[in-house]
Amino acid sequence: MLKQRSFWGYIGLCIITFGIYGLVFVYKMTNDINTLTAAESAETSPGLALVLYMFTGGIYPLIWYYQQGQKLYDSGMAKGVAVKEKGSSYLLWIILGAFLIGLGPLIALAKFIKNYNSLVLIYNNKVVTGANA
Repeated sequence: MLKQRSFWGYIGLCIITFGIYGLVFVYKMTNDINTLTAAESAETSPGLALVLYMFTGGIYPLIWYYQQGQKLYDSGMAKGVAVKEKGSSYLLWIILGAFLIGLGPLIALAKFIKNYNSLVLIYNNKVVTGANA
């Protein structure tokens, strides 16, 4: 079973760990999204994602949100789960929304976690009932 994530938990853990939890989050989310979307898309290496996230000067995080967001959207469409945001929606929130007193990236993160949690509910239900995820 996959663990649901909390927006406020993420914020709190990032504050407590001085941002290090953000890297743990990227690794774990990449791994969990690979599990959620195994039938619909190719895997992304969590280790490679983490290294690129740290060492590309802020470029790969944009690519990561786009790719992972698109994987969630495609998987939601295939499973009949309401995922409204595509990968490009996250990019718009992060880039253009940064001009909204810096709230855009936080809104993108909240939407990302919400969509992830929607798919986790379906996945965990199928795991418990023994159906194919």
